[in-house]
Amino acid sequence: MEKIDEEAKEKGYVTTEFGRRRNIPELKSQNYMVRQFGSRAALNMPIQGTAADIMKIAMIDVNKKIEENKQNEEKTETKSVEKSARPQRRPRRNSKKQNSEEVRIKKS
Repeated sequence: MEKIDEEAKEKGYVTTEFGRRRNIPELKSQNYMVRQFGSRAALNMPIQGTAADIMKIAMIDVNKKIEENKQNEEKTETKSVEKSARPQRRPRRNSKKQNSEEVRIKKS
């Protein structure tokens, strides 16, 4: 943690693991309280910022998957519409049922 604070004081910024950068000018302030705030921000930003980067990447990936699924569904709907446009066959009758009807007809 001290290493992060020292680097932030030298460079004037901190970065996330994904390279996003935040300037922290508060570290050069004359006011002690403002400098302390800058120090806390310098410690917090790499952790919280990296978590935010991960969430953003995940949301982008999920959005891409949702869009792909929508496109695939649209394609399958088009195919099913094409299939439903074909004439449908009559359902087959149960052979036992046919035999029993034939027997009834013959008895009459």
